[in-house]
Amino acid sequence: MPDPFGFDHLPHMGRVVHRCIECEWPGWGLTVPEKDRERHHRTHTKQAAKELEKQRLANLSLARRAKREYGG
Repeated sequence: MPDPFGFDHLPHMGRVVHRCIECEWPGWGLTVPEKDRERHHRTHTKQAAKELEKQRLANLSLARRAKREYGG
């Protein structure tokens, strides 16, 4: 079960290693401090927000075009 930042905490040879569930950063066998996990999570959050905004603007453009074409 991932933590709030989207990292799995995996046991490995008596210690805990971290791995991002979205991109598998930082590879295998590394422990990442909480600050770095939070920072990495923010990059995914920002990217998702950008993609959502891009899709919203594309949908708005399609709706405006349809309204113009069909006399709305």
